[in-house]
Amino acid sequence: MAILTNQLYIAFRCFLFILLFRFCHYVYRWFPNFFTRTFSATNESFYQHQKNAYFAYLLLCGFELIIFNQEIKKVDNFITTHLFSLMLIPWIVFLLWFVGPAVIGPFKSIRNDIIYAITITYLVAWVVSQIELMIIQLDFSLGFRIIILILNIISILEFTLFTHHLPWHDVFASPPI
Repeated sequence: MAILTNQLYIAFRCFLFILLFRFCHYVYRWFPNFFTRTFSATNESFYQHQKNAYFAYLLLCGFELIIFNQEIKKVDNFITTHLFSLMLIPWIVFLLWFVGPAVIGPFKSIRNDIIYAITITYLVAWVVSQIELMIIQLDFSLGFRIIILILNIISILEFTLFTHHLPWHDVFASPPI
């Protein structure tokens, strides 16, 4: 598993994540149908970008599992670690993305917005990769594995359902009384 823990590979995987994110971002525009709508952006909302990040990282982890399967010593730890990271992806996107708007305010140009978006996308993958390196050697209990699996199933359900039918409440708006 030496390659998966190499910082040079991690830098490369962060770029792969950006490419997979872009793929998930545009595939619905290229091939609009029910299937692509499930994992691709249907609009430019922040939620759709969180969904893109989730599914792009799911693809990346799946590719790594297939490509490096012989190198991975404990497949169950690899899967649990990456499912844990996958569950964190939307929240890390949220935390990192809103640093700029909170500190700087709105971006004055599309170019700056795009540079910021690419940088944050890279940082999301880097942060999650570092977390994976720190926890992959842990002994995960069956209860932890089950909780992580259930939370990922809920994430996929919500990303799918809210893509087809928006929830009644916007996370940044006051609830209707």
